[in-house]
Amino acid sequence: MVNRPGDDRTVLLRLPTPPQRPTWADDPLDELAERLADVCGAAVHPDEIAAVLESDGLTHQQITTRYSRRDLFAIAEELYTRVPRRFPDPGPGPDPWRTSPWQCLLRGMLFGLPGLAYLLGAGLLPGRVTGLAASALVAWAWNQALAHRAYVRLAAGGRRAAARCLLLGAPAGVTAAAAAALAVSGAGAAPAFAAGEALYLAAATVLLVLGREQHLLIALVPTAAGAACIPLWHPGPVPVAVLLLATVAAAALSAVREIVRSLRTTSSAAPGTPGSPPPSRTGCSAWPAGR
Repeated sequence: MVNRPGDDRTVLLRLPTPPQRPTWADDPLDELAERLADVCGAAVHPDEIAAVLESDGLTHQQITTRYSRRDLFAIAEELYTRVPRRFPDPGPGPDPWRTSPWQCLLRGMLFGLPGLAYLLGAGLLPGRVTGLAASALVAWAWNQALAHRAYVRLAAGGRRAAARCLLLGAPAGVTAAAAAALAVSGAGAAPAFAAGEALYLAAATVLLVLGREQHLLIALVPTAAGAACIPLWHPGPVPVAVLLLATVAAAALSAVREIVRSLRTTSSAAPGTPGSPPPSRTGCSAWPAGR
C-alpha cells in the first residue's frame, strides 16, 4: 500500500502482476491444451472450459505463477482459441427401415383375410353392387387419411393423442361410407353390408395404428372359419350373417377398448412405444385391412 502524493486520506492498492514468461521458455499452456483437447474441441463457449478447469482444482496461484495468466477465464479463452473445434460425431441411430418380417407377414394376412367376407356373403348381395363399391372407395380413402393423421399424432404426442384423433375420425368415416352406399343403392341388403364393411375398416384402422394386430386377427377367425367350410358345406343366410356380424362386432369392440385404454393413460407414451411405426418408417404397408 502506498499513499497518493499530496493526499493523506487516499490509499492505493498495488496488485502484483503475473510474472512474465521468458520468450525462450516453453508455454505450459500447450501441455494443458493437449491434455484437454477433447474438452476444448467439443466446447461451444470458453465458459465450458473454465468450468472444467475449476472442477480440476486449478488455483489462482497456479494460474499466475505457472501459466502467467491473470485469471481462470483468460486461460479458458486462450484454450478455446488454440484448440480447433472437433465436435464428436453422433452415434448410429436406429434404422427407420428395419422391421420384423413376422409383422409384415401378419399384416399381409390381415389384408387378405377380409376378402373372404365377400366370398362368404356373396349370397346376401343383390346382382348390382354399385353402392357397395362406392362405400368401399369412400371408406378406403377416409381411413387412409385417418391412419396418416393418427400416425403423425402417435409420433408427436403418443398413444393418447392418436386415440383422440381416431375417436373423432373413425365414426365420421363409417357414417360417410354408409351414406355413400345408401345414396347409390337405396335401402336394401347392399347398404347394410356396406355399413358393416365400413365399420370393420374403421376398427381395423384403429387397431393397426395402436399396434394391436393380434386382436384384429382374432376378430377375423369367424369369417375365415366360415369361408373354409364352403367347399364342404355352404352355410345359409342366417349363419353367414352371424359369422360376419361376429367379425365386425369383435373388431369394433376391440377398437373401442383400445381407444378407451389409451385415453386413460396419464401421460403420452414415447413415440414408437408401443404401437406400429408410421407407414413411411416401416418396410411394409400400414393400410387398413380389407382394402
